[in-house]
Parts: sequence; structure tokens; C-alpha cells
Amino acid sequence: MVFKDVTVNIDGRDVSCWDGGTTGNCRFDLARLNDPSRLTVASSVTYGGAVVKLDSFFGLVRAARAFNHMLDVLLRRMEDCMSEALGPEIMKNVLMVRPDLGGVSTLDFRIGRSARARLARSGRTAMKEALEHYGATQ
Repeated sequence: MVFKDVTVNIDGRDVSCWDGGTTGNCRFDLARLNDPSRLTVASSVTYGGAVVKLDSFFGLVRAARAFNHMLDVLLRRMEDCMSEALGPEIMKNVLMVRPDLGGVSTLDFRIGRSARARLARSGRTAMKEALEHYGATQ
């Protein structure tokens, strides 16, 4: 397990949080089985459509970047397939949040403090926008 499960109290309600990637990617299906009436928030940090150029790299660096990009695309496709398989009725209470990663990819474990801060701001912005959109459609 990478991140331990935690319970956070938000406005007097206990909210369970866990890293779905530790039990298998796209595990919002498990959250929905637990309580279908609850809003489930799924955060996606997979491929967002950015073009990755490999022509300026060589050898192992090029192979590693290609693998990293392939992994990002595969994980995003898994999310999309899970969403399609569950269907719109089940997915209506799943809020998928996809922050702008600004070029940070799945295997970028050693990013600097400023990049982490930028990613945190991006995540907060994406969550706020997703919740506003969700509230507008209810």
C-alpha cells in the first residue's frame, strides 16, 4: 500500500479516502458498491492529451520516456473503459477530476517543490470546477 486509508471530517460528515491505485486503477466502482447514493470523487492523474516528442532523446532516455508515455495513455484508457463499462446510471454520482499536470507524468517521482506546489494548485482548481459543474447538473 502506498497511502494509508484515512477518514476526513467535512462539515460534520466522515468521508473515507484511499488511494485507488493501490487496489487497482479506477476503483471508483468499489466506492459505488459501498454506497451508490454517495458522490464518489475520482482523481485522475493520467494522460491528458499532450504531445510527447521523443526525437531529441537517445538510447535509454528515449526508451524510458516512450514507456512512461505509453503507461500514461494505457492508464487513461483503463479509466475510460471502466467508466463506459459501468454506464451512465452508475457513473452519475462519480465525479472524475482531471487536473492539468503541466507535463508531469506517471513515473515522474522526483519533481521539485515548485512543481509540487503548482500541481496542488492545479488539483484544487480542477476540484473546484468539477464540483461547480456537478452542482449545476443536479
